[in-house]
Parts: sequence; structure tokens; C-alpha cells
Amino acid sequence: MNYKEKTVKECPACGTINELNAKFCQECGYKFFEEEIKTEAKKEPLLVQEKKDEKGEGKKEKVKEEVKEKKKSFFSPTQIESIKKSEEEMKNKIVISLSNSLEKIIKVKAVEVREVQKVVYVADRANCHIQKFTSEGEFITKWGRKGSGDGEFYFPHGIAIDSQGNVYIADCDNHSIQKFTSEGDFITKWGSKGSGDGRFEDPFGIAIDSQGNTYVADRGNRRIQKFTSAGKFITKWGRKGSGDGEFGEAFGIAIDSQGNVYVVDTDNHRIQKFTSEGGFITKWGRDGSGDGEFESPYGIAISNFSQAQIESIRKSEEEMKNQEETIKIKAVEVKEVQKAVYVADRVNCRIQKFTSADEFITKWGSEGSDDGEFRAAYGIGIAIDSQDNVYVAEDVNCRIQKFTSEGEFITKWGSEGSGDGEFKGPYGIAIDSQGNVYVADRDNYHIQKFTSAGEFITKWGSKGSGDGEFDAAYGIAIDSQGNVYVAESFNCRIQKFTSEGEFITKWGGSEGSGDGEFDVTIGIAIDSQVNLYVTDCFNCRIQKFTSEGEFITKWGSKGSGDGEFEYPMGIAIDSQGNVYVAESTNCRIQKFTSEGESITKWGSQGSGDGEFKEPFGITISKI
Repeated sequence: MNYKEKTVKECPACGTINELNAKFCQECGYKFFEEEIKTEAKKEPLLVQEKKDEKGEGKKEKVKEEVKEKKKSFFSPTQIESIKKSEEEMKNKIVISLSNSLEKIIKVKAVEVREVQKVVYVADRANCHIQKFTSEGEFITKWGRKGSGDGEFYFPHGIAIDSQGNVYIADCDNHSIQKFTSEGDFITKWGSKGSGDGRFEDPFGIAIDSQGNTYVADRGNRRIQKFTSAGKFITKWGRKGSGDGEFGEAFGIAIDSQGNVYVVDTDNHRIQKFTSEGGFITKWGRDGSGDGEFESPYGIAISNFSQAQIESIRKSEEEMKNQEETIKIKAVEVKEVQKAVYVADRVNCRIQKFTSADEFITKWGSEGSDDGEFRAAYGIGIAIDSQDNVYVAEDVNCRIQKFTSEGEFITKWGSEGSGDGEFKGPYGIAIDSQGNVYVADRDNYHIQKFTSAGEFITKWGSKGSGDGEFDAAYGIAIDSQGNVYVAESFNCRIQKFTSEGEFITKWGGSEGSGDGEFDVTIGIAIDSQVNLYVTDCFNCRIQKFTSEGEFITKWGSKGSGDGEFEYPMGIAIDSQGNVYVAESTNCRIQKFTSEGESITKWGSQGSGDGEFKEPFGITISKI
């Protein structure tokens, strides 16, 4: 192979070597500019390799090492080495991070898959078949019947599963071993009655090692036989007797993770331990009922972990459990902080949105009757559905408006009147788990029920103080069963109904300041335990009840300090059971535990962000 120097130039597009004076690349057609031609002419000759093809024509190939040296670089050698080192370090970090993450995911998924796939096989001896169940006891399938053909049994006893899920059965009175798939499809069998290699006399126990070898406790022949997974004989050991490696009758058999074989020597009332090739290791037990003594032992199973390993696993599991609980708690805390609190700011004619930690997020609305505008004389009700859509009830505009969680207008319905879908002073509003909307139509003295799009479904109620009658129904709430609770201001009571308006029960009903008595009820809310919280407005307190109206506790008094109220109106509960109260006169929101302990507060009188003028309704996001 001859080498010689020539003046050539490299195509910047594809790297092909061309003659110095070439105007176009012979490989890709790239056009060389005049500057490139002139510049190339000044460069030193490159080393090229010339070799002849089959037709004897020369072909130029640039030596790869030379090309690498001739390529331009915008960095110094030191910079290049630094960049390469940084790239390698970053690559290693990424690989390690991905490997650790994947390893964790794979381990978790592997455990999940194994747990899901775990099944229980039972040798149903007298019925002469095998039954398969989930680990929870749910029946999956069965196979077999009495007989001596393939897949038939005559008193099956031992059962074992290999790493592929194949099932091996010691078919006792047929003196054979049968092998099946995990679904019971017959694969093969071996053995017949006798004492020769591969023959059995009432085979009883069976076990599989990690290599797939099969060990059979050949009870009547007082020995252990070892086979391949296909039934090819490998070895055997044992005979009748009571010495080491001898058996009275070998019943149960098991194998540990090291391949050691444990045999239940029933008539000798002991356990013997052997190597995988039958070498005697040790024995223990004798006839009796004391510790370590046996009376005709039968089955045996091995835990493949040492006591130290078991303790380590338990400790790791406990640590993992604690970590999981911590993560769950933190996740809930983060989620709760991210949950939004919506406040109907009545006089400012707007909705304000905050985090549950009182940080202002956004606001929308102004005074008027157009879409996204509000007008209210006594109150603005507010509720939120499972999709975090916001519904607002206006008593002056006599309508319901629906918005996204960011305040974008979606739809509206209602007008002044007493017909279906018409309102007079609507305030209370609530959403059930199906997305149906319930409105306390105050001056029409009834409850109206709509779809989430505003289509009328039903209504109930009339003016009065009897069961199912109302006088100034303000607050409304719905429990997880769909039951509807209505707070009546002038009747000073709570009524409970089914979702279709059938009366269930009531409590209160007399004006007063005692436990379970009210002086103008306004807001009502329900926690996850179905406890009810009521804003007892003129008594300046919160009362808490069971869903049947049994008094639990109360807190608050008139004032502007923490835990004091000046006409509490709206009330809402988050998923942690924290209670949020909107105070009209103090122009603020207070947050409490479910037992009334003060957590935080925010707001003051004004029209700026986070300021209020008579806040009325309040609700918490569901997502």
C-alpha cells in the first residue's frame, strides 16, 4: 500500500477528499466558494491513502487520525479536556440517578407482581384433583380425576412448584410423579411401582431446588430419589433403619436456599439433614411431646432467611413503612397548602381566592349584573364541585353563576320569580357527589335542585315552621350519603332531608344561647366524619353536632380577638377537618382545628387584595 502527499481539500459538508481545484464535491455536490479554494491552496498537503479498486482505478482516502488533527476547534486542549471531564461526570451522575430510580421501581414492581401472581395449590387427596386459589382464597381452577391416565390421580399427596411455575405432583397410589403447567396442562410423568431407580413405592413428599432438580420422598422404599426436571434419574440415598441416613418412613421433604435437603423421618420421629447429593449432615428429634421431640412428624417447610436476616428485613420494612408514612403526611400537607379557599366578598362584589395558608392567589368580579359581575343585599353564597368549578348565588340578581377555579365564566341560570328555576333571594348553595346543585331559595321558602348545567330537577318546601317548611333558609350542606341539611335563620333550627326532599329529622327550633339553641343560623358545613358545624350568628359562636343533631361542642364569643366573632356567616371544612369561618363585621377569615383551637387568621376591612367588606360565603377546593 503506497502513500504519497498531494494537495487536496476536504468537503465541509460530508468530509470527502477532493482535488484542490475542484469546484464541487465529488460525493455530495457541495459547491466550494472562491475563498475556500484559495484558502485550501495555502494549507499544507494532507496525507492521503491511494489504493486501487477492482478496476485498477485509484481511490483517495484520508487517514482518519490525520483528519481528526486537521479539524478546527473553538477550544484549547485544556478546555476540551475539562469539557470532556465535566460531560463524563454529568453522564455518570445521570446514569447513577437513573439506575437507582429504576432499581427502586423495578424492586417495587417486582414485589407487586409477585404478590399479585402468588397462588395456592392444594392436593385434594380423596377427590383426586388439584385445586388452585389466589393467596386470598379465591378459587381459580382445578384439574384431575380418579384414574391412572395422564392428568388423573390416585390419592395425590406431595405438591411442589418450580421457578417457571410448573406444578409437580407425587401421585401416591399410582406410584408416579406428574408434571403440569400452572394451568393444569399435562407435560410429562415418570415412575411406576417398584424399587429400581426411578420407580416408587407410595411417593409422598416432593421438593424442587433452585436448579429445577426434583427430590422425592419414596416412602415405601425408605429412600430419597433425585431427578432432573424432566424426570431423568440422578441419584438416590437411604434405606430402612434408624441410623444416620436411614429412614423408618420418609414422608415430608424440603430444600433450603443452599440446596440442603431436610427429610421428615416419620417412624423414627426425627428430622434428618443432607447435602444435595445425599451426604448426611445432622439430625434432631426423638419420640415425645417435649420441646424438640416429635410424635410421627409429617410435613416440613423451610424459611430461606436466617434469624438475623429476618430481623434485618423486619427492621427495613419498619423503616420503609415509617418513611412511607412520612412521605404520605408530607404529601397531604403539601396538597392541603395547595388547596384553595374561596371567599365571597359581599360588599366588594367579588370572589377572592387564597391558599389554605392565607396567601392571596387571585380575585374576580365587580358590581353589576353582567356575566362575572355580582350584586347582593344580604349575602353571596358560594360552593365548589369535584372538578373545582365555582358556583355563586346572588340574592339581588336572583341567579346562579358558574366559573372555573380561575374565575372564567362558564354559565348562569335563574331570574327573579317563584317558578321552577326562578329565585327570590337565593343564598345557600351546595353540590352533591353527582354534581347536582342545591339552592336555598330564601324568600320563596324552598330548596331547588338542579343539574350542574342548571337544568331544573325538583324542589320542596313552603313557608312555615312545620317539618319540611322554611322561614329564611340560609345555609345548606350535603353529606357523603346525599342527605341535605338546611339552616333556617328565623326558625332557629336545622332540618335534615333525603336528596329528594323527604324529611328525616330536625333539631334546635327555639331561640336561645344554650347548647343546641340558636339565634339566627346562617352557615352550615359537614366534615368527613359527618359532624355538622353551624355559624350561630347573633350568639357569635360555632356549634358542632353529630349528623343526628346531638350536641358535641361549641366555641367563640363576641369580640375581635382570636377565636372571637362579630357575626360569623360562612363556614367551610377542609379534608383535614380544619374549620374556616368568614366574619362579616370583623372582615376576616379565621381558621380552627375541629375542636375550635385557633390556627390562624387573615384579612381586614378594605378593597385591596386580601381585604374584605363583609365576607359572607366561603368554600374549599376539592382537588
